[in-house]
Amino acid sequence: MRYGTVTARLARGVVLAAVGGLLTAGPAVAAPQDGKTGTGDREGSAFGLALSGPIPLAPKPAVASASGTRRAALLDEQHTKVLKASALDVAASPAMSRASVAKLRVAAVKLAADLVRAHCSGGKGAAELVDAVIAGRRLPVSPAPNTTIPVDLPQLGQVALVLNKQERVPNGTRVTAMELTAPLGKLGTEVVQVSSATCLPVVKAPSGKGAGTAPRPKPVRHDLPVTG
Repeated sequence: MRYGTVTARLARGVVLAAVGGLLTAGPAVAAPQDGKTGTGDREGSAFGLALSGPIPLAPKPAVASASGTRRAALLDEQHTKVLKASALDVAASPAMSRASVAKLRVAAVKLAADLVRAHCSGGKGAAELVDAVIAGRRLPVSPAPNTTIPVDLPQLGQVALVLNKQERVPNGTRVTAMELTAPLGKLGTEVVQVSSATCLPVVKAPSGKGAGTAPRPKPVRHDLPVTG
């Protein structure tokens, strides 16, 4: 029993380490010049995959933009015994951002998806999953915002999966197509985020009759006393 428990924990660590290896192995195409990840108040941003917890990994590939559109991608495909993913592609502008990850496979949590995509436009977000399943359960193609799916796995315990996670952030709205939270025993909890996009809301110009123009002056009549 002890040997089996240690083996299971090591397997979980290998899964997460493999994700990190995938993201650092391939060359980036049109990578961001300043390494920003969308922390500015007037920026849109996007990233493909990110890890936080015992095995942290900064968002990769990641772009942020305060004007115009910036793109980045990891196009080469990587294979391991426990994970496969390919074609991580992101783009961001202040009002519109998107992120996608193709052929995602995480064997230890029985998660697979042909495509995981997030899109954010004008402060509104959406997610799309193509042929996605976890533990034999098929996931919706267009999940409603903040769809939570708990899954009990014998070796891991309860794994929480949130689809189309939407959050209000200082610079607008962030939509994360898939967020997986898995317990790693005494090591703590690992969070895996797949395809995330942040965008600013649309700022409407003042409308209505006479908007943007000064009011017409009204003449004022006075009776001036005349002497002499």
